[in-house]
Amino acid sequence: MKGLLIVGHGSEKSHYAKVMEIHKERIENMGIFDEVGICYVARNRKPTPDEAVKRMKSDVIYVVPILISKGIHFTEDLPAFFNFKPEQREGEFGGKRIVICDPIGEDRFVTLAIVNAVFKLLG
Repeated sequence: MKGLLIVGHGSEKSHYAKVMEIHKERIENMGIFDEVGICYVARNRKPTPDEAVKRMKSDVIYVVPILISKGIHFTEDLPAFFNFKPEQREGEFGGKRIVICDPIGEDRFVTLAIVNAVFKLLG
């Protein structure tokens, strides 16, 4: 089984979790992955990446950080949840293969989303 774990920064605002759920549902509807999970990398936000992985049944889990760049949350905090070395992108955790993907910030589709925000206002 292959799973996807979407990693957000985390926020106390309830709308943040709702947006994460929207992305989760859209990806689930694509039928690409056997399961899709959500977690948060910021302190005191639940579930944490390690907690989310433990709940998942997939033997390979692709971890996609919804972060703008390769900052501390990506290079240090996220790997630490899986007992990886800083900047380690792949390994075993809880008997599962974990693959940490690059943050989405530099993706061309993010660029298009920025421009689209203006186009939506222009009607």
